[in-house]
Amino acid sequence: MPLGCQLRVAGVYAASLTALCCLLLLYCELAHHYLVLTQCRWPEPLPGADPGLRVMVVSDPHLLGSRHGHWFDRLRREWQMHRSYVSAVGLLRPQLVLFLGDLYDEGKWSEPAEFRETAARFERLFPVSEDMQRLVVAGNHDIGFHYRYGVFRGAHQRLWRRFDVVHNTSGVQLVSVSERVHLVLVNSVAMERDGCRLCAAAEKQLSAVAETLRCSRSPNKACDGVQRIPYSRPILVQHYPLYRRSDSHCRGPDSAPLSERSAPFRPGWECLSQEASQVLLSRLRPRLVLSGHTHHFCRTEHRLGPAPADGAGGASAAVSEGQEAVTEYSVPSFSWRNRNNPSFLMLRLSADRHSVQKCWMAEERTVIALYLVGVPAALVLSFIVTARRKELNPEQNSEPEQEQELREACGVFGVVAAKPWPTQLSVAHTIYMGLLAIQHRGQESAGIVTSDGSDAEFFQQRGVGLVSSVFSGEQLARLPGSLGLGHTRYSTVGASDSRHCQPFIVHSKHGLVALAHNGELINAARLRREVLDRGVGLSTTSDSELIMQLLSLAPPCGEPNGADWPARIRHLIRATPTSYSIAVLYKDRLFAARDPYGNRPLCLGELREVSAGTGGAQNGVHSSPLGYVVSSESCAFQSVGAAFLRDVEPGEIVEVTSSGVRSIDVVPRRGDDPPAFCIFEYVYFSRPDSWIEGQMVYSVRERCGAQLAREKPVPADIVSTVPESATPAALGFARQSGLPYVEVFCKNRYVGRTFIQPDQRARALGVSKKFGVLRGNVEGRRVVIVDDSIVRGTTVGPIVKLLKENGAAEVHIRVASPPISHPCYMGINIPTRKELFANRVPSEQRAAAVGADSLEHLSVEGLKAAVRQGLKRPERSGQCVACLTGDYPVELDW
Repeated sequence: MPLGCQLRVAGVYAASLTALCCLLLLYCELAHHYLVLTQCRWPEPLPGADPGLRVMVVSDPHLLGSRHGHWFDRLRREWQMHRSYVSAVGLLRPQLVLFLGDLYDEGKWSEPAEFRETAARFERLFPVSEDMQRLVVAGNHDIGFHYRYGVFRGAHQRLWRRFDVVHNTSGVQLVSVSERVHLVLVNSVAMERDGCRLCAAAEKQLSAVAETLRCSRSPNKACDGVQRIPYSRPILVQHYPLYRRSDSHCRGPDSAPLSERSAPFRPGWECLSQEASQVLLSRLRPRLVLSGHTHHFCRTEHRLGPAPADGAGGASAAVSEGQEAVTEYSVPSFSWRNRNNPSFLMLRLSADRHSVQKCWMAEERTVIALYLVGVPAALVLSFIVTARRKELNPEQNSEPEQEQELREACGVFGVVAAKPWPTQLSVAHTIYMGLLAIQHRGQESAGIVTSDGSDAEFFQQRGVGLVSSVFSGEQLARLPGSLGLGHTRYSTVGASDSRHCQPFIVHSKHGLVALAHNGELINAARLRREVLDRGVGLSTTSDSELIMQLLSLAPPCGEPNGADWPARIRHLIRATPTSYSIAVLYKDRLFAARDPYGNRPLCLGELREVSAGTGGAQNGVHSSPLGYVVSSESCAFQSVGAAFLRDVEPGEIVEVTSSGVRSIDVVPRRGDDPPAFCIFEYVYFSRPDSWIEGQMVYSVRERCGAQLAREKPVPADIVSTVPESATPAALGFARQSGLPYVEVFCKNRYVGRTFIQPDQRARALGVSKKFGVLRGNVEGRRVVIVDDSIVRGTTVGPIVKLLKENGAAEVHIRVASPPISHPCYMGINIPTRKELFANRVPSEQRAAAVGADSLEHLSVEGLKAAVRQGLKRPERSGQCVACLTGDYPVELDW
């Protein structure tokens, strides 16, 4: 057999053996969790007709951050917790999952960006299906110990507020998980009763919850106006255990080690104070208490009623004869923080009964043994396979991945027909075509809501995926109406699932209302707290749902003549400075508005008769309009046969009806602040044929390329780009420098735009075979590659390498925007500061880091000049460059 064939056979054999080893390793690892958890059984159904609610209780996962532990600690903890949790949820199918605090190990120290990243990691590790509910309470590692919240430490309020916003929690909450099963969720850190801001708010909420329970149990005249529920004794859920002296009475393989059981508990650190414990027991009178924090299992009996005269309390005093007792279960850590044997609880809950069963997790020593045997073998064989592949295919290179970590938040498109329903204009199909035109603004999900002009019924279709996959012809035919609203979405705040698909619909007391939103609120934490304090629940973490609820709540001035939506929108604009462009559908009209800084685009158009053969809108004065449109970008107008009217002004509220477009009000900015339109709409996000602020985006990008050539010239033979977003800038650079523009990459157009996917793994899967190099155009030449932006810097290197391996004499990178050095908190998904290329690599080392002969950026002033050059009203315009300079247009409010 020839040597080449022998090598191929050896390579195939090694690859097959590696795959077999990896599959065996995964099978053993996964099967271990699965087999361990198959031994768990729910408690027997409770006596009576109600079988009881199935509840899984988890505590103290402690997701590691950047301060403590190392990469292997994080890997083993999170992988094992994820496998145990997913296996348990899949096998046991609980209806409710309770997390008893300390979700994050370093939440009390983390910066906002890191906190958001850890919260997103929690969502990935501990998912729940649509038929399950998840409830969370705060722990001291999530928000800090109480000493951070003393009377003079108000600055730390952002720690608990951001946790409450992400997980929809508060100091004390009464949650009815079924008609007669009630949980009281308590933030233990807030139970010091010393008047701190956190404690005062929780005390007020505790009083309200206790009053609701009292009036539901024994109503009287004093209960007028108090909310009532079908009464049953509640279950107290919190992070800290109730007061007890130690764990000396705790037993079981998952209880504390003998050396730790007799250690005395410090109130406020290992458990609640005696006073706080007695207050909770006497005011709530729970039938069961669930807690965590100690990392070990313990069952404790407490007595209801006031503390004994001798001061002994909690579990340290025996339950006197005739006194009613309540059981507390301290749930061990759902990770190897419990060094003995981690476990979780399984409960059945009915109106007046409960039963408890314990479920053991996989033991660490068995899991580690599997890895110690399997991983080295897999690594060795992987090395062999890699070496063989290099010998067989020395020219094989990794595909260049397109630089695209920047993501726009959303696209909004609304239509109002000029004639009432039924109308010849298909509103749903018009919105569908408009959403296709702004698909680049969001490819995770899409939705359409239509109405016949009444508030009796909305017709809707929403789903995850591209516009073309969410809607079919049959589905569009089931969306009748004379007006409607559409939306395409990326996630900046809120997970990528069907619950966050827009437009959002709310059943307000004045009828149905729908909203589509583009942007991100910088003061969402405070606004969420205001909404929750008014008794309104939030089912998602999306800012759009928050805006919808804020609009649904009546404004402070009152509405004697019914719903005044312009006044509500005006109140919203004054309550939050940025960043949002919204469209609201109510009865027979659309309301469109931008924030007072005009950070996100929004424009208006007029639907006209379509010219035969061209598909364009007729601009003749004699044709009456077919309707009116609202869109995030004007590029959608040509697709639907509409003519551009104008941009919605910053702070402006516009009413769109069948009669036309009417400006209702313009809410001013504070002081002398200039507008702050996102400059990256020009650089990257908007389609090149869109018109913004009186100029075409394509022209701005050409001017950026020309300005870049003036600022950072380079001796070269040709100018090119990686298709396609930077092509206008590359043409501008070529014209200004006098160099020819030559294509050097051949794009496979049947590969999806990998950069719009919501995670790195999905992007990586789509990158393979995306580009080919036109070797004859680059061989022996000095090539300038113009790109629109560099974020993490992970894709420029493979592009440079690909060009040089195909014969390029030199490769020079020119970027038609300044270095991105700061995160964006106003609707753009930019990585954390430490991930950004500009912060990781000093300017003088960036070219070497990507293998280029030189790498230069356009200056901030050069970018501003390219934008200002074509503005029709420069004195009324302004740009946000916060991601480039760190100078945010408004103060960030956490």
